[in-house]
Amino acid sequence: MAGNPGNIAKQITPKDFLELIKSEDWISCSIAAGQPRTLINSLADYSGPGPIHLFTGLLAFPYPTLTKAFFHTVSGYYGPLERMLNEGKFNLSYQPLPFRGFEVFVREKRPRVTMTTLATPDAEGYASFGIDAEAAYVPFLEAAEDPERLAIAEINPQMPVVRGIPELGDNRISQDKIDYWMESDQSLLETPPIDPTEVEKKIAENVVALLKSGDTLQFGIGGIPNEVANLMAMTPLHDFGVHSELISDGFLTLMESGKISNEKKPLHQGKSLFSFALGSKRLYEFLDERNGHNQGRVLAAPVSYTNDPANIAKIPNFVSINSGFMIDFSGQVCSEAIGERQYSGVGGQL
Repeated sequence: MAGNPGNIAKQITPKDFLELIKSEDWISCSIAAGQPRTLINSLADYSGPGPIHLFTGLLAFPYPTLTKAFFHTVSGYYGPLERMLNEGKFNLSYQPLPFRGFEVFVREKRPRVTMTTLATPDAEGYASFGIDAEAAYVPFLEAAEDPERLAIAEINPQMPVVRGIPELGDNRISQDKIDYWMESDQSLLETPPIDPTEVEKKIAENVVALLKSGDTLQFGIGGIPNEVANLMAMTPLHDFGVHSELISDGFLTLMESGKISNEKKPLHQGKSLFSFALGSKRLYEFLDERNGHNQGRVLAAPVSYTNDPANIAKIPNFVSINSGFMIDFSGQVCSEAIGERQYSGVGGQL
């Protein structure tokens, strides 16, 4: 049996963790700021015959583990580090999947080990998935209930506590459901501020001209969405809603300028909904219920919920703002590759 006997959470060290890993193991873990950094780094000291396979996306840090000969990384969404590994001819594969497909892929593959980062458990013993519900939440809960598999958490006090949708599990898990856990105090991935170019400013102006008060917004990743938010904050537009797989610092700009009320949005009225956050420490501090800023106004939900077309269809005046690299004369937009070079991934804009 793979699970912890009695299904009682047990604190482990990096050495203990390595003893749980087997040759040919498939491991899945969170993306971006939710990646369990200490656990991934510990895999660099694995001394078995290998290979070890890791499914993730949008790598947060240049983990030495990923350059080891025995290690095979499978990414569903490339960021700068995936591109670097790819160009360096390391053992990296791209798995074409829409963001909702991440969850489908992991649930069907049923990796023996599933890992994520959780906030410090509260007084009742519940640990929040924080700013990273996305495609890791449901698979982790399922692995925790499966005696043949391992659910391993990295408990990090820097992970914010963020509420979820109660009927979907409230974005948390009871600590006694976790097979094993390791303490950590690693900083979360932050995106540095980047000044927009003149072209990006013009694109943002064109986008804002298409918006109207009461729209519900979905933002993609990058400098243009943040510039769009900066411009929106200076307009008389108001009463926006948010239903987005991602929120970043542009979202915080709109919250602080009073532009987001979610009052015109029929699905989860009064609440902003997201699957994962990626931005500055200031954004993470705002979302953390322990700081008293959020107060349940912003909820985290699995990507299978936020990106479900049936849910999106319930929201009138839904506006999806995403970037593309190229467009052809028939109107087809490419947003994931430049020529034959994989640059990002399918993501969630579909």
